[in-house]
Amino acid sequence: MKKILTAIALIFSVILIGASYSFCSDTLAFTGSDRTDLVSLSRSATVEIIQEEASGQFVRLGTGFFIIDTMIVTCFHVATEGKLIQLGTQTLPGIGFIKKLHAVTVDQDTLTLRPLTQTSDEQRLYDFTILLAPPSRRGNRFVLPVVQADEHLIGQEVLFTGFPIGAQVALTHLGFVSGFMREGGYGPNGLNGDVFCIQSSINGCNSGGALLSMRGEVVGIISAKMFFYDSLMKSIDTEISTASQYGHISLMGQDPLQRIREILLFLRVNSNLGIGYAISSRHLLEYCDKNNLYR
Repeated sequence: MKKILTAIALIFSVILIGASYSFCSDTLAFTGSDRTDLVSLSRSATVEIIQEEASGQFVRLGTGFFIIDTMIVTCFHVATEGKLIQLGTQTLPGIGFIKKLHAVTVDQDTLTLRPLTQTSDEQRLYDFTILLAPPSRRGNRFVLPVVQADEHLIGQEVLFTGFPIGAQVALTHLGFVSGFMREGGYGPNGLNGDVFCIQSSINGCNSGGALLSMRGEVVGIISAKMFFYDSLMKSIDTEISTASQYGHISLMGQDPLQRIREILLFLRVNSNLGIGYAISSRHLLEYCDKNNLYR
């Protein structure tokens, strides 16, 4: 129990430090008409990815962005789900696109989406996918050019727009590239490919947003926030499981160890350390070139 309480105290202190840094880095003032135009472009080309449930309710899944009038890019993990597939006489676990996917534009148009292709190893590995949207009935849509970038962006400012959990509107964040990892190295959070480390507030449902350079070009796709205390949380969970084998404690009708486990899960989903990751757009461009898409 002492180990559990010590670890929880450490987690809270890390979260508070991260939150204070996030506040300082994300509240830098936008200055100049060019930057204002860039923010406007980012917001205009960004969409909210949602799922329509059987009840008719809509659930926010993440973020996406237009690369041409009828193509939206988002993260593979945003648009897919685990499901059972039939292979001969065997039923095996697989991954398929979520049914009843929609995108909500800046003009509040709700678009029905469908996958451009079947799921592939490349899309799964580099966490991107392309969804088809119906043509606009209001004229040309705002689209974002996609380019290839690498470690030369370290130290440079970037921005992204997304629909994070808890926010009722799109939020645009300013940050900078603090690191770059080449494919083949140790990827954070299990990410593969070329990965940018972003000093900015990345939250749940920001996934799929376009990481823009100050030139207004997509250099990466927002994929994950930092969970460097995951191993610590797993250690606490193991301690709780071990302690539970020796019986249960009831405090005001509740098991305090199970409540701790629930609190840790909530923190993992909702806390933010002001650091996140974006997978380089190189992999998306290579996929498009190989399949004669987009360019």
